[in-house]
Amino acid sequence: MDNIKTVEDLIRAKNLTPEELELHRELIEECRENEKKINEYCNAARENLQRMYNALDDVSKKATEIHDAFERLVEETENLSLRLIPDEKFHHE
Repeated sequence: MDNIKTVEDLIRAKNLTPEELELHRELIEECRENEKKINEYCNAARENLQRMYNALDDVSKKATEIHDAFERLVEETENLSLRLIPDEKFHHE
């Protein structure tokens, strides 16, 4: 049963007679239609997951850029704060 992945695989594995195929014709057709839908939905899900991955990758890169810019801003602000301290308030050793 591990090699059976499609409706056609199952039909071949069961080796149905023409009478059995006719008897189950409607069920087989319904299964084929469902199989098509499943394949379409799987493809759409894969595409959506890829788009989501790409969007999250972009967000991650932007977040890293923002973090780096923020770190530079904090450093520059600290440097500016030190330069603005009046000499009489600055501790010299």
